[in-house]
Amino acid sequence: MKPGRLSVALILTVGIVLAVAPILSGPAMADGTAARQSKSAKAESQQTNKRDEKTAPDAPAKKSKSSAGKKKADANAKQAAVSKTDAEKADAGKSPAKKPAAKPKPDTVKVERRPFKIEVELSGVFEAQKTAEIVLRPEQWSDLKVLDAVEHGATVKRGDLLVTLDLENIDRQIADLRTDLRSKQLGLKLAEQQLKTLEAVTPMELAAAERSNREVQEDLDYYLETERPLNLKSAEYMLKSAEFRKEYAEEELRQLEKMYKADELTEETEEIILKRARFQAEMSRFSYELSKIDHQRLLETDLPRRDRRIKESAKLASLLWQKARVTLPAELKQQRILVEQQRVAEERARQKLDEVLADREAMRVTAPIGGVVYYGQATRGKFSSADSIADDLVRGGSLSANKVFMTIVQPRPVFVRATLPEKELEYVTAGLKGAVRPTGFSDVRLTGIVERVSPVPISSGSFEARVTVAAEEGSEAIMPGMTCKVEFLGYVKKAALTLPPKAVGTDPLDDTKHYVMVLAKDGKQKKRPVEVGKQTDEAVELLKGLKEGDEVLAEYPDDK
Repeated sequence: MKPGRLSVALILTVGIVLAVAPILSGPAMADGTAARQSKSAKAESQQTNKRDEKTAPDAPAKKSKSSAGKKKADANAKQAAVSKTDAEKADAGKSPAKKPAAKPKPDTVKVERRPFKIEVELSGVFEAQKTAEIVLRPEQWSDLKVLDAVEHGATVKRGDLLVTLDLENIDRQIADLRTDLRSKQLGLKLAEQQLKTLEAVTPMELAAAERSNREVQEDLDYYLETERPLNLKSAEYMLKSAEFRKEYAEEELRQLEKMYKADELTEETEEIILKRARFQAEMSRFSYELSKIDHQRLLETDLPRRDRRIKESAKLASLLWQKARVTLPAELKQQRILVEQQRVAEERARQKLDEVLADREAMRVTAPIGGVVYYGQATRGKFSSADSIADDLVRGGSLSANKVFMTIVQPRPVFVRATLPEKELEYVTAGLKGAVRPTGFSDVRLTGIVERVSPVPISSGSFEARVTVAAEEGSEAIMPGMTCKVEFLGYVKKAALTLPPKAVGTDPLDDTKHYVMVLAKDGKQKKRPVEVGKQTDEAVELLKGLKEGDEVLAEYPDDK
């Protein structure tokens, strides 16, 4: 048989096998068989093509047969693909349902018995047990100009001069205050003398005023009741007397004239008598006229004027007495107040002078103790204002009153002032031992013992622990103000049952209740209450509910 015909026969045979194979083998083999047949058909087709290429010099008829064989091979390949599709459909319709994949086993942890401890690390600062703050607290003086000062970090002995201040202005002020004090002392002396005089004179003046008023009132009463009526009566009498004398003299003159006229002879004696009688009559008439004038003046002028003067005098005396009763005691009281004011002024001047003198004495600033000079004030062991104070402690700088500008520190002994977070408060108590590690000396480890813990917070959420430090090797280099870490074992249990924190859940309605999900041998999960103790970020101490080796879920479900 020639190669071309052999290829065609093989292709036909393969096609028949592929068509019958799904029926004989069943659905389970259809997929794999169809694939293999497809690959075989392709391989046979490739071999046939190669052979045809080798027999190319043959007649055109052979070429035609070869093309027909190739077409049959392609048709067989398509039929094999259709058979594969039908087999897949039949398998999908007849094969039973697949089983679901088994769930993976959840992550679990076992209860372990191991050492359990809670470590507490505090930040602290070394602080000297004995210090002396240097501060100027003047009572009067505020001009604190610096001329010179010791350097920060210098070692001084007790009594050494720390700061030299400018004293020129304060000395001038002291001289002025002394002059002012002498003036006030003299003013006080004068006021006291005046008070002494007033205290003696005032009662006398009051008595004199009262007596004068009384006498004037008595005079007024006498005048109105006695003297004035007498004056009126006397004036009337004097007028009548003058009139009577006039009439008597005139009558006597008429009688004499009548008598001597009857004699018709006038003797010399008679003439003298008549002359005298005429003169007496004339004088009587003149006297009467004067009396009339005096009487009229008395009634119209003198008596009203005297009435007014006496009444005014009485009124004035009364007013003066009333005034004296008020003013004289008031003046005495005022003088006493003035003396008291002068005493106060003198005392204040003396006190001010004494205070300025004391201020000047305090401006000679010396070291109260021996030690190391630190600029500024320690606040909880930290010197935070040294830089700003250094600018004041230069020539020409000025210090502020009542502000600490230096601190003398005795380097030994020291203690640690540590900040204790409130959450660690239960673990750090008086008497607890720990390790003190200076920040600047990593290889130094000192023994520290908690001396006391502040009963109240020093700030929100923070307390203070005072830790005494033993004088051990390596402590010589420690200086106050250096920082450190203080390490304590706040809680230790050698064999504690523990679990990771994520394995323990908390009741959302009661945070005192805790649970775990226990994994049984059959794989089932069961919620179990447990009692927990201390807790860290790495482990939870178990007190009740589990035993060593129990297996629980590594993470407690949120929905349980």
